[in-house]
Amino acid sequence: MKHLILKLGLLVFVFSHCVAFADEFTELSLEELMNVSISSVSKKPEKLLRTSAAVHVITSEDIRRSGTTHVAELLRMAPGVQVARVDSSRWAVTIRGDNGVFANKLLVLVDGRTIYNPVFAGVLWDELDFIFDDIERIEVIRGPGATLWGANAVNGVINIITKNASEAEGLYFSAGGGSEIHQVGEARYGGKIGDSTNFRLSAKYKNMDETQLQSSRTEGRDSWDLATVSLRTDTQVSKDSSLMTTGKWFHSDSRVPSDGSLPLPERDSHLRGAHYLARYEQKLSEDQSFSTHAYVYNSHRKEAGLHYEVNTYEVDFDHRIDLDSYGSHIWGVKYRHWDDDIDDEFSGIEISDQRRSFDLVSGFIQSEFELIDEKLFLILGTKLEHNDFTGFEYQPSARFRYLPGDNHTVWGAVSRAVRTPSRGQDDVHLPLSVGRTPDGLPFQTVFEGSREGEAENLISFELGYRAELAETVYLDIAAFYSYYDDIGTFELGAPEIRLDGGLPTVVQPLVYDNLATSNYYGGELSLSFTPVENWRVSAWYQLLQESTNLRALSTDPRDLRSPDPEHSAGIRSLIDLPYGFEFDTFARYVDSIAEGSISPYIELDLRIGWQPSDLPIELSVTGRNLLNNSHQEYKTDFLSLPLSRVERSVFGQITWRFN
Repeated sequence: MKHLILKLGLLVFVFSHCVAFADEFTELSLEELMNVSISSVSKKPEKLLRTSAAVHVITSEDIRRSGTTHVAELLRMAPGVQVARVDSSRWAVTIRGDNGVFANKLLVLVDGRTIYNPVFAGVLWDELDFIFDDIERIEVIRGPGATLWGANAVNGVINIITKNASEAEGLYFSAGGGSEIHQVGEARYGGKIGDSTNFRLSAKYKNMDETQLQSSRTEGRDSWDLATVSLRTDTQVSKDSSLMTTGKWFHSDSRVPSDGSLPLPERDSHLRGAHYLARYEQKLSEDQSFSTHAYVYNSHRKEAGLHYEVNTYEVDFDHRIDLDSYGSHIWGVKYRHWDDDIDDEFSGIEISDQRRSFDLVSGFIQSEFELIDEKLFLILGTKLEHNDFTGFEYQPSARFRYLPGDNHTVWGAVSRAVRTPSRGQDDVHLPLSVGRTPDGLPFQTVFEGSREGEAENLISFELGYRAELAETVYLDIAAFYSYYDDIGTFELGAPEIRLDGGLPTVVQPLVYDNLATSNYYGGELSLSFTPVENWRVSAWYQLLQESTNLRALSTDPRDLRSPDPEHSAGIRSLIDLPYGFEFDTFARYVDSIAEGSISPYIELDLRIGWQPSDLPIELSVTGRNLLNNSHQEYKTDFLSLPLSRVERSVFGQITWRFN
């Protein structure tokens, strides 16, 4: 059956690319795509072709034709991004290595607002959901972005940018369902308030099926429901000033199964929260502007062993000024305060302090100088930051951009970035495994946090080249070498005998420290081209090599091999057929992980869409992971979470738009 599906998929793929089409292609041309303005690299609009970093843009058209319903799955389209699904509601996402559920060296932003979790570090993807039609683009920066964005922007930055409310006037409805995504419902209404304010009100609900457990190939009892309601307003205050506000409420229910490998009970997981952001932008002159934002965030999460609440408050100010022959400069300051309240409901988990609060103060400056007229540019900058975990941190960078021709850019960078500790590393005492000693006594391994931890730091070297080789061919190449110091380790403490329910138990503590170094190097190559007017193909390949070394004093007993593939590749095809039909394919290859702990796999997604010209509807059917009944994508981390397999699925969707 597997081989039959593979042959059919390849036949459809090849046949579709041999058909002559007549309709005009609706995608952006490659030339238009290279001229798309992005802002995540320098906090000011600049053309993608001219950026001094490894950047990939996932456009709104890419998103619409992806055939998926979660933002983590969209990131599979970007070169250099590792995406592994863990179970129904959890993903492990990173850039350039060191993947995990708590991948803590990747900074994710939504309209410039960080969603980095301060309790356990990293991004919890189950609270990040959108109506895809509300997203303008996703800017993916591979490599450090700490000079502008601060700590934890170590391996990369992902900035999800939503559309102006003026682009969503009228009614929008969408509904879908399938074998793994049982139900998805979306509704939105956009309009105007007075002459200067646009708004959009959106709501979404989805229900995900249980995944298949890796250990038993049975259902994992981890189904997932998520509901969100969001509101955005955009006001043109004056000719040169604007105000944007956005808020969201979200609620999620899922289940964390237990296969007996972790001494935590199987129980429900509940998540609810809300956030509100306001941003004001003012153009002072042709050469000067500023922006300021403030946001508040509240989240309640209850899952196996923990119930915690987090509140975050932030104010930020950026100022840009161009001084002609003295360069272009941007500087800014930021203050962030957050507090938490953690209740260790399960007796095996202990928290040193139930409540703590933290402050972060930072400032940055970045300047761009034109050394050779319209040819060679130098970009220098640094972020200065003080946090309550490790104190003062500095994160400088130096970049250059050389333009040998109108459609060619050579760039390079040297950067330093840090990843600061979290509450989980400071204060959590967490059981990792249970068993018995040779003498038959109960045995337990326990992770113990330490407030003596230091910031992990990175020195990165990058070199890249991008070019529009022809009107229909775009090439992007980037190479990197990254050296990480003070990497977090779990050091063996002195074994203890403790009474657990009246029974003596041998407890082996693993204490957090920073006694490892890592070296990562490799590169990414991506190519986009349009063989004919209504057909766009994009392909990418990544090479990733890693070695981790423990210092002589380290006693960390874990397997520290990289949980990342050495080779990965993808090819995506978007074709416009006659009469409003679309045929899209996405094939990807992922190499084995951790020397065979996860076998290599090839997968294929197929999507057929239809947009009749005389009706305001869109129909689509997507088959995902068609080449295997199921496959494993994630290698367990120190928590030994139950592992799931990603199953073959089909999903259908219908969308109405009434302007």
